[in-house]
Amino acid sequence: MSKPQKLRKGKYKVTNWPQYNRSLKGRGDLTIWFTEESLEAWLAGESACKTKGGQFKYSDLAIKTVYVIRQIFNLRLRQCEGLVKSLLKLLSVDLPTPDYTTVSRNIRKLSVEFVTNRAIGNINLILDSTGIKVVGEKEWINYKYNIQKQRKIWRKLHIGVTDDGNIVVGEVNMLRDSDIATVPALFSQVQNPVDQVVGDGAYHRKRITNDLKKFEFTKNAKFVGPPGKGIKVYGNRLKIEETFSRYKRIIGNKFKAQNILGQINEAKISLFILNTMKDLGVPQTVRIA
Repeated sequence: MSKPQKLRKGKYKVTNWPQYNRSLKGRGDLTIWFTEESLEAWLAGESACKTKGGQFKYSDLAIKTVYVIRQIFNLRLRQCEGLVKSLLKLLSVDLPTPDYTTVSRNIRKLSVEFVTNRAIGNINLILDSTGIKVVGEKEWINYKYNIQKQRKIWRKLHIGVTDDGNIVVGEVNMLRDSDIATVPALFSQVQNPVDQVVGDGAYHRKRITNDLKKFEFTKNAKFVGPPGKGIKVYGNRLKIEETFSRYKRIIGNKFKAQNILGQINEAKISLFILNTMKDLGVPQTVRIA
């Protein structure tokens, strides 16, 4: 019996290099991430009139801006504090800089919106998850004392994307939590009518069908799972695989925050970054071989 032939990978050509080059340069443009809007709303409440010895209270937008810069340039919090302080000085803006402990504490309390370009009309929703490592003091202790039997700590990042790759839902939970158990939390974030929900074998067909009926925007949706052969929309799962690849190449495969609430918002800020980069421009390709 002959061995099955491997599928040959296709070759693709980018057709919009000038626009894509501009978008790649824009990703490093600080004016995109450090906006006038964030400066205008830098301090919360009456913090601008702080009395001597009082503490500044920073707005959610200020904390988010600092953390966005941290994630974009892969900085430690102290380094990020120094960068933001220098940016404010270069801009001749008389504003205080949140110190690293303030950012670390406040990142847990934010309400982060990561959808930057909402779809119009009905969508297909493609679901999947990936593991993100947690790095902290415990790992250093294990290394220092050569403790080999300790298991590494991971979280699970669940996302849902549309056919064009926009991330519209996201959730972080413990690694032991199943994909199907997280579906209601994802469906509750949907804000467009859904035609089809696409997922792999981790999404139990009967259970996800029941979950679909519980939410306004998914109640008329159909679930498309494996084997899915010949169904074009199931092939769109490549979009979510590409998204996870982008996440790990641009953001990394490790959470910097130590607290689970901080990790949840760190993930949402990272999804905001990926959506913003996509809005700046993506390569358009055609198959040539």
